[in-house]
Amino acid sequence: MNHPLKSLALVVCLALLSGGCEQRAEQDKPRQKTDLSQDQQISALLKGKRQLYLWSVYWDNESSLTSVYQHAGKIAALGDFAASYTKKNRLFLPAASQELAKRVRQSSVAKLPVYLTVVNDRPNDLKSLELLQSLLETPESRKQAVQEIVSLAKSQHFSGVELDFEKIRGDLSLWRKFISFEEELQTRCQKGGLQLRVVLESSTPKTVKLPKGPDYVVMCYNLHYSGTKPGPKADKAFLKQVARKFKQLPNVSYALANGGFDFKGKSAAALTSSQVAALLDQKKVIPKRDAESGAMHFKYGLHEVWYADSTTLAEWAKTLDQVSGRQVAISLWRIE
Repeated sequence: MNHPLKSLALVVCLALLSGGCEQRAEQDKPRQKTDLSQDQQISALLKGKRQLYLWSVYWDNESSLTSVYQHAGKIAALGDFAASYTKKNRLFLPAASQELAKRVRQSSVAKLPVYLTVVNDRPNDLKSLELLQSLLETPESRKQAVQEIVSLAKSQHFSGVELDFEKIRGDLSLWRKFISFEEELQTRCQKGGLQLRVVLESSTPKTVKLPKGPDYVVMCYNLHYSGTKPGPKADKAFLKQVARKFKQLPNVSYALANGGFDFKGKSAAALTSSQVAALLDQKKVIPKRDAESGAMHFKYGLHEVWYADSTTLAEWAKTLDQVSGRQVAISLWRIE
């Protein structure tokens, strides 16, 4: 028989050991993670036979090609980002962008349409209004700019041109010049066997009457970024507002963004999905999902991170579908 005091001591020890084991087991459990993988994001957006367009950036093309090859049979097209301008306003395509188009063309996914994305960036002058004023100012300058774009697209064997001129916003005078430029570009693209996509900011005035013919892509992101309070790149209220505003625009689709921002004070550092995943592992934090946006968020120190995972992207696309009354085509910024 056991001594009563020895039995009591044994019970206490077992309880302590059990509690310690449970605590260690809880600590050893895998932390809650949302799926940030490229494959999961693409698969989530492709559900229901949705048309999906992807952007690849010249500084990250090597890893992007893996996703392109894997999903080439399912995605509608690829945007090669980007041709920009020199200080002397001459169109320039980085060698990496040329290489991406060449490798797709020479691979087993050669039939995948690849668009030349053209942006109004110059060295140390991103989204340059001064550049746009110069390019669009006169019929002669517009003709020259159109010729330069089409010649580059043809020489590099692109399937189409994607025009991404930003920050025009409420400048109606500049919009009139842009529309003349767009009409001429559309005519030249048709003659050259090129498709034309025009990317629009959500701030584009509703009064601007854009020409029929090109495909239009409305950017639905950067609701929160540097200079704003911390928050998601989009929320459902914002998406509904954008979809209602552009619902009557012909051939309209929408662009969503993965990744997120790391906010500290009034500044915000952009994060790709892989950078978010690395930060979650490093900081050992458990993110929460925001009900109003579907986005994920977490804090560490003085930082607050907001980002989109595959569930977020699927919810955002569904919100656009509901307002549009159809399954809309989506462009994803960006693969990595």
